[in-house]
Amino acid sequence: MVTELYIDSAEAERQLIRAESTSSALRYAQEYEAAFGRPALTDLIREETRDDEFEPGEILESLVDLPWADVFTTNYDRMLEWATRSRSSKTLRKQTYEVVTSAAHLPLARPPRIVKLHGSLPSLDGLVITEDDFRKYPLENPAFVGLVRASLCENAFCLFGFSGDDPNFLAWTGWVRDTLALSAPSLYLFCLNEPKHFQRRLLEERHVIPIPLTRVSQKENLKDALKWVLNFLAQEPSLANVAWNRPPDVVAEKSEANEQTSPTKIKHIDVCKIWKKNRLKYGGWNILHIEGIKRLWIDTQFWLRYTRYISNSTHEIWQRVFFSRELTWRMSTCLHPLFDSIVFNNIDPMLIEVNAMNETQIGEACRSHPSFLLDVFAIRCELLRHAREIGDSKRFEVLYRAIESDELKDENIQNFLFYQHALLLLGQLKAKEAQQIISNWNTNSDSIWSIRKAGLLLELGNFSTAIELLNELANELTVYRSSRNVDLRARSAEGLVLFLLSACDQFQTANSRTPLLSKRFDPTKKDSENEMIGEGDIQRRLRELRPLGCDPRPLLQNLRDSLKTRHEFKDIRTVKASFDIGSETIDYRLSDVDEMTDTYRALRFIEDSGIPLQIHGVIPLTITAKVFENATHHISQLSTSEGLGLVLRSRSEKQIKSFFNRQRLINTTEAQVDSLLTSATKTVNEAMENLDTQPTLREHNDQWWEQQLGVALTVMDRIIPKLSDAAITNLSELFISILTRTDLWKRHGISPILGSFIDRFAKCMPSQSLLDHAAMIMELPIPGSDEFLHFGDHVGNWRDPLTVIEDNQRKLKAPKELEAAINKSIYRISQTEGVARQILTQRLVSFFHQGFLSREQTISLRDAILVKNQDGIPTDTNCFPSILLTLPKKTGFNEQRVLKTFYLSSKTHRNGDYWKGLAKIGAVNSARPKQRTLRWTSHDLSQLLIYSGTWLEEFALQNRENQKWKDSEYSFMHAFGEPQLEKQRQEGIAWALFLDCVIIPSQNLTDDQRTECTRLLDKANKAGIPHVATTASRYLTNMTSESMAFSQIRDAILSQDREMTPISCYAIRRCIEFAVANQIRVPNELIIFVVHAIRMRHPQRHLYISMIADLIKVLPKLLSKKMTGELYALLVDLLTETEYDTRTYLSVEEKLNLRISCAELTGSLIIAKKDHKSLALWKLAIESDLFAEVRRSGENNFP
Repeated sequence: MVTELYIDSAEAERQLIRAESTSSALRYAQEYEAAFGRPALTDLIREETRDDEFEPGEILESLVDLPWADVFTTNYDRMLEWATRSRSSKTLRKQTYEVVTSAAHLPLARPPRIVKLHGSLPSLDGLVITEDDFRKYPLENPAFVGLVRASLCENAFCLFGFSGDDPNFLAWTGWVRDTLALSAPSLYLFCLNEPKHFQRRLLEERHVIPIPLTRVSQKENLKDALKWVLNFLAQEPSLANVAWNRPPDVVAEKSEANEQTSPTKIKHIDVCKIWKKNRLKYGGWNILHIEGIKRLWIDTQFWLRYTRYISNSTHEIWQRVFFSRELTWRMSTCLHPLFDSIVFNNIDPMLIEVNAMNETQIGEACRSHPSFLLDVFAIRCELLRHAREIGDSKRFEVLYRAIESDELKDENIQNFLFYQHALLLLGQLKAKEAQQIISNWNTNSDSIWSIRKAGLLLELGNFSTAIELLNELANELTVYRSSRNVDLRARSAEGLVLFLLSACDQFQTANSRTPLLSKRFDPTKKDSENEMIGEGDIQRRLRELRPLGCDPRPLLQNLRDSLKTRHEFKDIRTVKASFDIGSETIDYRLSDVDEMTDTYRALRFIEDSGIPLQIHGVIPLTITAKVFENATHHISQLSTSEGLGLVLRSRSEKQIKSFFNRQRLINTTEAQVDSLLTSATKTVNEAMENLDTQPTLREHNDQWWEQQLGVALTVMDRIIPKLSDAAITNLSELFISILTRTDLWKRHGISPILGSFIDRFAKCMPSQSLLDHAAMIMELPIPGSDEFLHFGDHVGNWRDPLTVIEDNQRKLKAPKELEAAINKSIYRISQTEGVARQILTQRLVSFFHQGFLSREQTISLRDAILVKNQDGIPTDTNCFPSILLTLPKKTGFNEQRVLKTFYLSSKTHRNGDYWKGLAKIGAVNSARPKQRTLRWTSHDLSQLLIYSGTWLEEFALQNRENQKWKDSEYSFMHAFGEPQLEKQRQEGIAWALFLDCVIIPSQNLTDDQRTECTRLLDKANKAGIPHVATTASRYLTNMTSESMAFSQIRDAILSQDREMTPISCYAIRRCIEFAVANQIRVPNELIIFVVHAIRMRHPQRHLYISMIADLIKVLPKLLSKKMTGELYALLVDLLTETEYDTRTYLSVEEKLNLRISCAELTGSLIIAKKDHKSLALWKLAIESDLFAEVRRSGENNFP
C-alpha cells in the first residue's frame, strides 16, 4: 500500500517505519482509498490476505477448543472458523461455533459464536480499515457495539495476538470502566515478554492484566509458550490426579497421587486402600490407553513379587482378599493375565479358606471389609477368564456354574459369562456352537458388550448382523459432547465402534460392494434428515478422540510394533545350582519378560476391544491377525495348553500347522487330542453338509464353511499321527466320504489341504485296513474322469491313497473283492487317456511291486500300458520307460530296439528325467536284478557320450546364470535362484548316476570312450556335480584305486553335508553290490566306518541306518561278528536317545526319523535270524510308539 502511494523509495521506507502504529496504518488506508477508490482497497486486502492457501495450525485448533462464551476477532481471514471444522492435527474438536459476519446473523446464531467485527473474506462486506470506517463504526454497527459491551461486562476477556490499541476496542473498554467503575471485570492480555513497569501500570489502570508467556511457561519460544498455556487452560479439574488415570497427553505430568509405593515402606492393607481409591476414580475407559497402561504396570509389577501374602494365613482373610481383588483388577486393566503361579499357589489356597468359612466368620470379614463378598466374586470372575486362557475346560465349567448361580451376578457379569463362553468354544474349534451362544446373547444395549458381540459376529461371518448392531451403536455414541461432561466410557466405546466401522468399510470396498455408511443419530430430526457418516468423518472423529485416550489405534500400533517379529523364547526363569550346597538361584531374562508382557497385552487387547481377528468374506480383511499370530507363536513356546485355544480361534491353517509340530503333539494330552478329534470331525461333517457345488459368484456363507472345512482338516491332518490304530480305522468312513466329494477339489482354498490330509491319513492308517478299503476306493472318481472334468489345475493337489501301501514282508491279505477291482482298473487304463490313465497306471504298478497282481493281471497291465503307444514307449502313463523291462516280456515286441530308438533319438528332450530313466534301465552288475537290462553297443555309447557332452555344456552355462541369481544382493533374486540351483543339482546327480549305471560299467566301453568319460567327469566336478556318485563304477573298472574310491566316500561322509549324504549312501551300496556280483572282496570297513559316523551323531545318520538295513536284507552275509556287535551297540544307544520324554540334543522330528530307520534295521536283523535283547526292545518300542508313522514302519519291516 505504501509503496504504491509513495513512488520514491527513500520516502516509502520512511513511511513504512511510521506504518507500524495503528493510527498511521488507518491513515494510509484512508489515503489509498482516496487515491485509487474503495474497490481497489478491497481488492488489495483480498490479494494480500490469501487465507485459502493456508490451513489452521495446532495452536489455533487448541485455542478454539477452549470453552469460550464467544470469540471476537478483527481479522479478515477465516482461520478461526476453519479450525473448528476440519483438523490438520490429532486434537479433539470440543467446541462447535456459529460464525457471525454481520448484524443480521446475530438473532439466529447461538453461543458460542465467532464474531467477525471488521468483516470477513471472501466478500469483505462491511470492511473496517480506514479512519472513516472506525469513526462511523458505532453508527453503522450498533448491534456489534452493544454485543461487545455486554460481553465485556459479563465475561473475563482473554486477548491473544491483539495489541489492545484498536480505537474501537479502547472506546468500548473505556465505556465499561466508566459505567461499572471498580466492578468492571478484568481483561487478560497474553503477551510474549514482561512489559515495562510503566506499561504494566497503564494496563492495570485500564483493568488489563498482562500475562507474559515466556515467564509463566518457562519457554523461550512463542509457539512452545502458547502450547503450554493453552494446555494449562484445557486441563479438566474433574480428572483423577493419579498419573495413569489421566488422558494420554497429560499422563506424564507430575502428581501428588502417583503410586510410588514399596512393600518396604508401606503395609499391604494401606496400599490396598490407595489402590481402591484410585480404582473408584477410574476414568471409565473400556480399554486404558497405552500411556496409562505403561504407568499403571510400573506402579503394579513390583508387588507381584509379594503375592505370597495372599496365601499367608497369618494375615486376616479379608485383607488377603482385598489385596487379591485390587491386584487382579490392576493386572486386568494393564491387559495382563494372571500368572499360573499366582493362581494355583496363592489365590486358590485363599479361596479354599473362604469356601470353608461359616456364616459367623463371613459376617466378621464383611464388618471389617464391607465389600468382602463382592471382592471374592470379582476374583472368581478373573479366575474364570484365566481357566479359559490356559485351556482348562473342567475348571472353567466349575467356575462358570458358581458365578452363574451367585446372587451378586448382574447384567454386566451375565454379558461377561456369555463372552467368555463364546471365546472358549472358538478355542475348541466349535464355531457353530459359538454362533448359537452369540445368537442367544442379549447385551441389554450395553455398548462395550455389544461391540464385543459384533466383533465375534464379524469373525464368524455374520457380517450383516454385525453391521446392523454397529450402526445402532454409532447412532447412540457419535454425538459430540461438551468437554465439561466427557463420558470416557462412552467415548472409548465410540472409538471402538468407529474403528470397526472403518474396517467394515474397507472390507466392503475390497469385496466390490457399496462402501459402508452410518447415520449419525439426532433425536430432533427425522430419520431421513439424519447426517450420514462416511469414512472421512470416521477418521476425523477418531483423531479427535485420541487426546482423550479413546482412539484404539495408538495402542494397536504399539502392539504391532512390539510384535512385528517373532522371537524364539527359552525358559524365562533359569534355575541354577547355587554356591551354597543344597540351594538354587533363579535368574530372569528381563528382555524376554518384557516381550512376553507385550504378547499377553496384545491378546487381552484383542479380546477386550472386541476387534475381530479378521472380517470374513470372499476377500477377508485382516485387522489384528498378524499381531495375534505373533503373540500366539510366543505363547505357544511357553505353554501348549494356552497356545492351543488361541491357534484354534485364529482359524488360520498356517498357524495350526506351525503350532502342531511333533513336540507339541507329545505335550498335548490324550483328552485334548480326543476333544480336538471330536470337534474337527463334527466340523468336517457340518461343513460338507453346507457346502454344495461352488457358486459362480462367491458368497460369504459358502466361503465361511469352506474355511471351516479347511481348518478342521488341517487339525485332523496334524493330530492323526498321534491317534491309535483303532481310532484311525474308525475314521475310515469319514475318509471315504471326503474322497467321494469330487466337487471339493474345485475350491482353491482347500484343495491343497485335502491332498495333504488324504496323504497323511493313508500313511498313518494300518496297511491291512487300507487294503481292505482298496476295492471301495478304486470305485471312486479320480482326476481325469467325467466327475473331475473342467476342474482346472486343482487336481494337481489330489493324492492317491493306495500308492502308499507297502507289503515288504508279504503279510497283507488282499480281500476277495480286490481282484475284480484290479481287473476293472486295468480295463479302464486301456480305455482312458490323460490324467486318469496316468493315475490308474501308477496305482497298479505300485500294486504290482507289492505283489498284489497275479501273473495274468500283470500281463494284462502290460498290454493296457502298450495299447495306446504306437512307438512302444509309455510316455502317456507318467512312468519311466524302464517299466517295460520290469513287466513280463511281450512276444513279438522288441523292447531293446524300442527303448534304444527312444533314448538315442535326437528328438528326445534331455533333462533330469531322461538321465534318470537311463540310469534305471542300465543298472547292470546289480546284486538285486529286478528287471531286464539293455545291451549297449560301442556305437550306442559313443552317441550317449556325445549327448552327455552337449548337455554338460548347457548345464555349466545355466548353472552359472542361476548362481548369479542366488548371489544377488536382492532377496527376491536369491529366492528365485535357489530353487533353480536345486533343480540343476538334481539333474546333475541324475546324469552322474547315468554314467555310473550305463557308461562306465559297460563291457563295450573303449579306451577312447573311457578317456572321454574321465574328461566329462572332471568337467562336471568343476560344474558342481560330485565325483562320489560314480565312485563304485570307477572302482570296479579300475578308473580309480580302491583306496582313492573309499577315501572319496569317507570324505563325503565326514563332510556332514546334507546334500552329499544320499549320494554317499548310494555309492556305498553300489560298491558292495558290485563286490558281491563280481565276487571280489566286500569292503566291510565302509559299513564299520558308517556305523562310527552314526555313533558320532552324523546329522543325516538315519539315512545311513536305512542304507545298512537295506543291504542286510539283500546281502545278509555282510553281517560279520564285528559288524553285528557294532549294530547291536548302536541300537542300544539309540533306544535311549530317541525316547520322546527324554530331553536330548535331538529334536522330536530327528528322533522320529531315527526310530523309523531303526525299525528298518531291527527288521533286517530279525530277518537275518539274529537274536539280541536290543531287537526285542526295539520291536516292542516301535509297535507301541506314540506316532502312527513309526508303527507303520514296524508293520512293514518286521516279519
